[in-house]
Amino acid sequence: MPDVKSMARHQWIGLIFFLAALQFTLFLMIAETQYPGYNAGANVISDLGVWGHASAIIFNSSIILFGALILAGTWLMHREWGLRLITLLFILAGIGAMGVGIFNEGIVPFHAIFALTAFLFGNLAVVVVGRNLRAPISYLSFTLGGIGLLCLVLGIGFRIDLGLGMGGMERMLVYPILLWMLGFGGALMAARDVIVTRR
Repeated sequence: MPDVKSMARHQWIGLIFFLAALQFTLFLMIAETQYPGYNAGANVISDLGVWGHASAIIFNSSIILFGALILAGTWLMHREWGLRLITLLFILAGIGAMGVGIFNEGIVPFHAIFALTAFLFGNLAVVVVGRNLRAPISYLSFTLGGIGLLCLVLGIGFRIDLGLGMGGMERMLVYPILLWMLGFGGALMAARDVIVTRR
């Protein structure tokens, strides 16, 4: 017989990761509309967090919340499964995300350090956790995390933007993490039958 309490905990973990990615994705799009002349190819994501633009309060608040929710979800994951390496990687990613919102891109070198921490350890976490997941979500982890790490090497290591612009290339580091969190969160929330009435 399935452990009902364990499944409920899994659903809460899934909800936290899902909401983290959902709110950040939505507020990122809203912030882009509040930055005059913003171009997703030419402008990096962190441009939205520079104070003096209406986008700053939206972006900075959202990414700090994003990081905080990652930390909360990671704490619950660690209590449930005790996966130390994965816990460490997600903690670093969450701290990196919060640091991006606290230290905007004008605060050198802290912003760059926190951004790299979020990009690197976020995508590493997505790859590594794939070893502990069943297919097909494990394949999703390896693929999305691998794309993020590849684009990190190309974009930040070699300044190759694949015709996307540096803003577009940066999104190829962030979107895989967000997509994985939505998929992982959805999978955990669906641990039990979502249909509550039948005819």
